[in-house]
Amino acid sequence: MYKTLRVVTFDAFSTLFRLRKSPGIVYSEEAARLGYNVSPENAAGLFVRSYKAMTAFSPNFGANSSNPMELEQWWKETLRRTLEGASSSPLPLEELEVIFKNAFARFSRSESFEVINNGKQDFKIITFLKLYDDVVPMLKQLDQASVKMGVISNSDYRTRAILEGLNISQYFSTIVLSHELGIEKPSPDIFGAALREIRGKFGPASEELVVHVGDDTEKDHDGAINAGFKAMLVDREKGFGLPRLFDVFPELRSSRTSIV
Repeated sequence: MYKTLRVVTFDAFSTLFRLRKSPGIVYSEEAARLGYNVSPENAAGLFVRSYKAMTAFSPNFGANSSNPMELEQWWKETLRRTLEGASSSPLPLEELEVIFKNAFARFSRSESFEVINNGKQDFKIITFLKLYDDVVPMLKQLDQASVKMGVISNSDYRTRAILEGLNISQYFSTIVLSHELGIEKPSPDIFGAALREIRGKFGPASEELVVHVGDDTEKDHDGAINAGFKAMLVDREKGFGLPRLFDVFPELRSSRTSIV
């Protein structure tokens, strides 16, 4: 039995990995394949606006909202709004359908992502996403210290393929995605769902240390604290990454108190 159950959950995007290019640029590339002139720069900016507008209209990618939408419908409308303003000529609906299917597939396949093997030379560049250099070393250290790990992400099912494609899914005992659960961060319920799953696999425990790591103050830090977790923020632009985890929570280093 575990005397102390130590758990670290991670946000996904901008915590474990980052986009190498805007989805808007990907949309413009797919439009160009069909002969349409779409400015990548304009598409990148319009994607941000379209994503925010769709999130306000139908939160959580259309799941469990006052304006429910199917996942693919939600992303298709985001793509339409993005390309409508960035294209030099109108795109027929049938062409938009082709562009959407191709773009959605590019963000669905595990082979659509970049895998970096702990900073070594034996790396494989595929496209789109980059795993931060400190991720694999930290996951390995936590695993060796018998810390149980999970992912809590405001995203859809494709995040599972991303984690598999990046070759890190094996470190996580649970992967909780907002679209699947119907609940988004910062709701304490999404954090609670992840912890219940881990407790079910590894509990009971007389003591618990549960930490969430993410990049968003409201969604990750405040949401975790309100759920009874401890929390640590990362800021990749300022160089505040995962190695700080052991400085903030030194009790995560040792496995001596984990197993009776």
